[in-house]
Amino acid sequence: MFEEATFRNESPGDMGLRLKLVARQHALKRLIKHQKSTDTLMTCKIPPSERIDSYDAFEVWIKPRPKGSHSKSKVRSSTPPFKVCTDDEVEAANTKIREYIRKVDNTIKKPISTSLNRHLKVLSSGYEILPKKSLILKSDSLSYEPYMKYHVGRLSNLLHLLVLRQDWKRAYKCFSLLIRQRNIDLRSIWGIGVEILTRLNELKFTDHLQEFGEDFHLDEYDIRLLSVLRNKDLIPDQNLRGSLLDFTPDSRLDKFLTWMHVYYGVKYFYSYNDQSWELKHYLYGAELEENESAPEDTENEPNNKHPKKNSDKLSMAWRLPPAFRTGSKTHTPLYVTTMVWHLIISLDLDRAEEVLSELLLEPPFNSDGMYFYLTGLVKFLKIQVALDSNGPVDPIKGWAQECRGLWDKAQSNKLEFPLAELLKHLETFESRAANLDIHSSPDDSDKFSEEVQSSPISLTALESPQLNAIDSTDEDNLGISF
Repeated sequence: MFEEATFRNESPGDMGLRLKLVARQHALKRLIKHQKSTDTLMTCKIPPSERIDSYDAFEVWIKPRPKGSHSKSKVRSSTPPFKVCTDDEVEAANTKIREYIRKVDNTIKKPISTSLNRHLKVLSSGYEILPKKSLILKSDSLSYEPYMKYHVGRLSNLLHLLVLRQDWKRAYKCFSLLIRQRNIDLRSIWGIGVEILTRLNELKFTDHLQEFGEDFHLDEYDIRLLSVLRNKDLIPDQNLRGSLLDFTPDSRLDKFLTWMHVYYGVKYFYSYNDQSWELKHYLYGAELEENESAPEDTENEPNNKHPKKNSDKLSMAWRLPPAFRTGSKTHTPLYVTTMVWHLIISLDLDRAEEVLSELLLEPPFNSDGMYFYLTGLVKFLKIQVALDSNGPVDPIKGWAQECRGLWDKAQSNKLEFPLAELLKHLETFESRAANLDIHSSPDDSDKFSEEVQSSPISLTALESPQLNAIDSTDEDNLGISF
């Protein structure tokens, strides 16, 4: 019917009105057909004599089907020949349609489904209803949504809501389900996982302290620092030290960061140096044009056997994860930096030194001044721990020399940090170690241990926002800038 309807001498607004009326008529027909076929409680009390047909209402402008046409639409043989409608005929047809729709709307009782009634209202207003998304049927690609994609979307929304509500236990369950899905890139949600695991460790720490029934007046920063500390002998408060002797930090955060470093290692970084000029221009833009000019066109040369190779690489560029999230040959991944800071904060210095020594053997870590600074900081803390525990002072001189060399490399790689203040504390440690080596007096050793514990470097060396990728509100007291 819509294909054969012809409107002449009509404005666009009038034409839209005609289509709107036709849509209303079809909606009413579908409603009546539905209640006859399903035998529902939806009834219509309009007498058959007052019911109208679409061709009866619009017969003044319906053009009959031409002879010899193979159209499958049926046209009544009694349709009068085509003619242009007058204003009186249009107004009469509109009045008849409005009256009919009003009677149908007023006589519908107890609909079996409110959605069907809404469907009628929408169609009678001239709008189109999009198909409902199906999780099973794949007949319509636009309306079909895979169940797993639907499930992951709802689970991700629930995860963020639980994090905002600080419901860490249930958030951990959602996170553990998400990381097991194939279509989830763990490098995009690892920061949320680190925050959840850190908060769970703090809950375990506070529950352990509540068992003793003693209030130690610890703020949020102290709880975060002490909950991951492995060497309890460095805690100055004896009562707190005795309460934490049986406490073991949760190892899930350590295992998770280690797994991220091993699974998404340097071999998974995308090498930008081996790619085409087009791809590098797509990634770097104007910076590449200043340093490197575009190569000559070699597409028509006989030796060029793969003319589409560069275009294929360019088409894959949008699929690559950003460098600041995953790392590259020129950008260090943030989850590796977070892992190293976690080892330093927990004073697992031997393992931190081992990890850093392996990282500095390959790019991009051997060109990042942060990792030279962290290696020097590990040596610095080992000196302080050795002096606090009255350990051997023989390796202190070698550690101090290594600290100076590593911090010089960090400064040469354009990393800004308070080198003068660190060297001042380092000289203090060296002089005290020399006095201990000469005199070996236990009284002097105890006195120096108290001085070291009260020294500000014991706290400022650990205060860094790099411990956690999400909680980075604390300012770095060492003044490190990136």
